[in-house]
Amino acid sequence: MAGGVPVNKITRLNGLKFDSLGSGINGQSVKALAVYGGQLYAAGIFTLAGNVPVKNIARWNGANWDSVGGGTDNQIWDLQVYNGELYATGYFTKAGSVSSNSMAKWNGLNWSAVSGGINGIGVTMKVYQNELYVAGN
Repeated sequence: MAGGVPVNKITRLNGLKFDSLGSGINGQSVKALAVYGGQLYAAGIFTLAGNVPVKNIARWNGANWDSVGGGTDNQIWDLQVYNGELYATGYFTKAGSVSSNSMAKWNGLNWSAVSGGINGIGVTMKVYQNELYVAGN
């Protein structure tokens, strides 16, 4: 519940009241949100966004949920827009069909690996002085 409104792991506040985003998201949790290409991306540990099958990441266009290039094979902890692409980090070995070692980037159409990826779990990312910083364990 958010402000007395039934929601499922995600909500929006229009300045006056909370509202649901469709039927929300199932699974364990939503860990990250980012705006990319004029749409809201949600990532975490889940398999459904609304009634759409997804794998740990979904895109909200303001009215409906959609999948994102096949998603990832395990959890995403953070999303960050950098150099015109959406970066994801967490604990996964594939993004779509691409081997990715806990870090990948989405260009709006396809996933790509990021160098050799990272060992372990990427927990958070921030852009500072035009460079992408990644932290985790």
